Amino acid sequence: MEFRSNLTLGNPRATLVPLQSEHVNDLAPLLSDPRIWEYTWRKNNTEEAVRQALDLALRNKEAGTQLPFAVFDATSGLMAGTTRLGDLDKPNRSVEIGWTWLSPEFWGTGMNLACKYLLLRYCFEELGVIRVQFSASGKNIRSQRALEKIGAVR
Repeated sequence: MEFRSNLTLGNPRATLVPLQSEHVNDLAPLLSDPRIWEYTWRKNNTEEAVRQALDLALRNKEAGTQLPFAVFDATSGLMAGTTRLGDLDKPNRSVEIGWTWLSPEFWGTGMNLACKYLLLRYCFEELGVIRVQFSASGKNIRSQRALEKIGAVR
């Protein structure tokens, strides 16, 4: 049970491609909107802070501990944000889906749902996990509601 670093996932709403260093310059301004970070413990509300967070994701990808993706709108081809798999626990066959940072332009459009569906399907059908967990800040009601919409429970 290993992450496939060359994995691309897609459906009619979203395309997830492996995060590459060349995505960072496009994602930094897109994800520096303070509304994204309002209810999180992260304060990546500057382009430099976003770059640092994405550089860490790339280092974790190289180490094999996380599988970060750049998220694209499948219809328009526009970059929408990023999402990630991490905390792969092989003995317990579990993984975490998270670090989903989408531009507010894509909030409420079904993009998050499409991403989560793609990742859940990969986790259960290809990785063979038996448990997927999500994390959302206690103050981030928007994220909690989004997770409830896909059937996640506390």
